[in-house]
Amino acid sequence: MKKLRIAAIISYSLFAVALGVATFVEWQMGSRFTHQWFYGSLWFALLMGVLGVSGIIISVQKLRKHCAALLLHISFGLILLGAMLTRLTGTQGTLHLREGVDNEQFTTANSVEKLPTALRLLKFDVICYPGTDSPMDYRSILLTAEGDTVVVSMNRVASVGGFRLFQSSFDPDLRGSILSVNHDPWGMATTYAGYALMALSFSMLIFNPRGRYAQILRKLRGGAAAIFLLAATSCNGVETPLPPAPNAQHAEAFDTLRMLYNGRIVPLQTYAHDFCLKLTGRPNYRGLSATQVLLGWLLFPAEWQHEPMLKIKTELPSECNVAGRQIAVNQLFDANGKYRLESQLRQMRPPKSVSELNEKMQLIVMLTSGEALTIFPLDSGDGNTMWLTPTSELSTIGEFTDNEKRLVNECVSIARRAIEEGDGELTELLVNKIAALQQTHGGDDLPAAWRLKLERGYNLARPTTWLSRILLTIGLLALVLTILGRGERVFAMANIILLILHTFALIFRGVIASAWPLSNGYETMLFLAWSLLLIGVLARRLAVVISPTAMLLSGFALLVADIGMSNPAITPLMPVLHSPWLSSHVASVMMAYALFSVVAVNSAVALIVNDRTERPILVSLALLYPAVALLSIGIFIGAIWANESWGRYWAWDPKEVWALITLLVYVVPLHPKIVPAISNPRTFHIYLAAAFGCVLMTYFGVNYLLGGMHSYA
Repeated sequence: MKKLRIAAIISYSLFAVALGVATFVEWQMGSRFTHQWFYGSLWFALLMGVLGVSGIIISVQKLRKHCAALLLHISFGLILLGAMLTRLTGTQGTLHLREGVDNEQFTTANSVEKLPTALRLLKFDVICYPGTDSPMDYRSILLTAEGDTVVVSMNRVASVGGFRLFQSSFDPDLRGSILSVNHDPWGMATTYAGYALMALSFSMLIFNPRGRYAQILRKLRGGAAAIFLLAATSCNGVETPLPPAPNAQHAEAFDTLRMLYNGRIVPLQTYAHDFCLKLTGRPNYRGLSATQVLLGWLLFPAEWQHEPMLKIKTELPSECNVAGRQIAVNQLFDANGKYRLESQLRQMRPPKSVSELNEKMQLIVMLTSGEALTIFPLDSGDGNTMWLTPTSELSTIGEFTDNEKRLVNECVSIARRAIEEGDGELTELLVNKIAALQQTHGGDDLPAAWRLKLERGYNLARPTTWLSRILLTIGLLALVLTILGRGERVFAMANIILLILHTFALIFRGVIASAWPLSNGYETMLFLAWSLLLIGVLARRLAVVISPTAMLLSGFALLVADIGMSNPAITPLMPVLHSPWLSSHVASVMMAYALFSVVAVNSAVALIVNDRTERPILVSLALLYPAVALLSIGIFIGAIWANESWGRYWAWDPKEVWALITLLVYVVPLHPKIVPAISNPRTFHIYLAAAFGCVLMTYFGVNYLLGGMHSYA
């Protein structure tokens, strides 16, 4: 038995290390090399086999009297068995169809196989978001040899004779479709049975009134002590006279106009907000609103090119001959008009500062040329709406009257004249005419006025900014007073109020985007902050440290989102994210990460104050059980989603792999009998404080270093 335990520990450790190494090998050598020498190799399969067999044997011997824990370990065994059956008995391939051509053959890695029936592509469609040309879904309409119509789209699987079809790609001319084919009756059934058993056993483990988790909660009835610290500073430089810009009243009139931006129809103010944020790192500039900055650049580019407002995080290479971190556009060109960044951009991997500054420059070029101003809608006649710019060619467009064409082509010069002369009536007349044109040619695709007004209010309110400051201030103050034994009830109430406010902010954002706000890195940080506040409310009775810690960590999460570590633009979902699995997958994983962060702080506090009593350990375990359950469920919901979208559960993507590593690391403290060293209080807390590095690597390291399919998250 001892040898079997040692074999399980060694194989478990080697498996986790091999996974981490593989992600960095893939970063350097590519996916094909990594799959050949790691994930698809014989030694890796044997390692998983040893781990699975030894784990199940130990579980049966150790957990015979603990039904829920035994079923949980059996569920993981079923999932591994399902993966093995998929590999041994499943069939995966690619089917290429052209319009009007029958085909029953699909290609696999080693051969050409046949479907039970021939298929013909009747039509392939790219379905766009209303009023835009941004894809919402890809759809193939098929006809079987028996005369049945079959529809395949993203997140909509079709089954033909036991073979499952998934939308994979399409031909450039939109007259051909590429489908993934999957036939896996044994592996999928076994794997799904494992998922169901896992969910059942986790429920039994956590909600059993006589189980270990219930015993831990019963022991937690008192308080604890904590300590943590944060400081922040800011500074401003000497200001020079501002370039010309419209006054606030004129700029506000333009705010109400609609435009197509990032695949959504938004108020012009939203584009101005992101434009200013991209250039300066702030949603306003030297007392000017974002729209004033945008219109200043659009109408008076010659004057604004001298304004040192392009902010970069690190200085440019010396070869660029441009110094400082606040740069003006005219500094980027030499006396002969040559672009100073050109030589650096020719490199295979230009310096990050060069790429960032060039991106800002291109944004300005697109605006000043008029190409970015997609503010004139035109019904294309096929159910979609084109959005034109002041530079669009209108000679062949019969839907516009001559007056409307003049308005499109001359709107920039009219706006410039109105601003130069301070003519408020002309500004109002211009805005009203553009709005009337939008209403006439945008029709039903235009979002309701109340939704645009809500978005403008959201942009002005900047809830992420002020919530982060409030949470950091109250969280820090609460921790200090908690140490002194004061203010517990007041701060608990503050936690509840801030949770309500953040909930409303998330709801507003979801209403604006017409989707759950969980689709990108910025929004998952917002959800993480919300999850922490919820934990602070629900778990505050476990220890007085919980609520202050939750508020402080929530403030950190919002601060990270607010300073630009993620993309703040509210964009439509990419087609694969248009799935009912999205919200449950992201919510489960982010709730787990929130719990892990509180566990890390609790352990760090115990180490700092040298608390070796049982209570801090019980607090960590009380949070660790639901965290591990949520992460496990989140990972396997993601696997089901992947299987329903692409016909495979697991792609060994870096984000998937590091989420699995995180799960493997956090499971260890729940097995003190297998790993006796973890029973020592100091070892326990050191381990959990260090384990949070896996969460940071999963969320930030993968996104900004390793990349992969999940890099949008």
